[in-house]
Amino acid sequence: MSTNGPEPYIQLSMLAPESYAVANGSVCVFTGPSPVPGRINEDSAAVIPCGPDRAFFVVADGMGGCPDGQQASKIAVETFVTYLGAESESDGDLHEVILAAFDEANRRIEKHAEGSGTTVVAVSFDGDDMRTYHCGDSRALLIGERGRIKLQTQDHSPVGYAVAQGLLTPEQAMHHHQRHFVSNYMGSQEMNVDVSPPTKIQLRDTLVMASDGLFDNLMDREVVWEVRQRNIRRVTQRLIDLSRDRMRRGGRIGKASKPDDLTVLVFRPGRKR
Repeated sequence: MSTNGPEPYIQLSMLAPESYAVANGSVCVFTGPSPVPGRINEDSAAVIPCGPDRAFFVVADGMGGCPDGQQASKIAVETFVTYLGAESESDGDLHEVILAAFDEANRRIEKHAEGSGTTVVAVSFDGDDMRTYHCGDSRALLIGERGRIKLQTQDHSPVGYAVAQGLLTPEQAMHHHQRHFVSNYMGSQEMNVDVSPPTKIQLRDTLVMASDGLFDNLMDREVVWEVRQRNIRRVTQRLIDLSRDRMRRGGRIGKASKPDDLTVLVFRPGRKR
């Protein structure tokens, strides 16, 4: 189906992913709580059309170690919906609107959910150009048809920086005792938005965005393998199933695992750009 307006996903417990036609392509979205009994989903997300070939996607992971993490992710996504939803009738500069929305969401969290925080990863599409915006360790990967990772956000954490510098392997990082420590997040006076240069997205590329519920349980190479094998709805369902299986029994089968809320968004362009 198509979406003509913003589709927010705030603290839901979905049974299956939902799919939409948006920005000359298709997106599939899922969000749900940790398998740990009694947990509330602190993740939020949104798909926001901004015109026929423009859109904005966002995933926010409320920080469970802080009070009201679920409130922080909710405020973040609602702010983006307000700011970017207004762009559907405009041809203005999305980049400036997005940065203003980051600043406003950060201000609102500091004011209304003091002491809490959320990681945020977002992607804008403006014609052929795709650009990422993020703070924290929710992640975006752009994967080419043959499985090459063409773009990947850098986790804002000591462990993430150690991997980037070659001091830790991705396998070592998955087991590291500090892997959940985040050094940059929304809700902090020191928040810094990491913005990628514009990247051309091509037919048969696949964008995967997710909270760390995915990337704390699956290696990037596992995500790439699943992306290459299936259409986006099956990709999304398979990533959900694998992550949740790893959460439940990872330690018993010798795999790194972290029970956590899980949000996954998968997008593919639908025509040649």
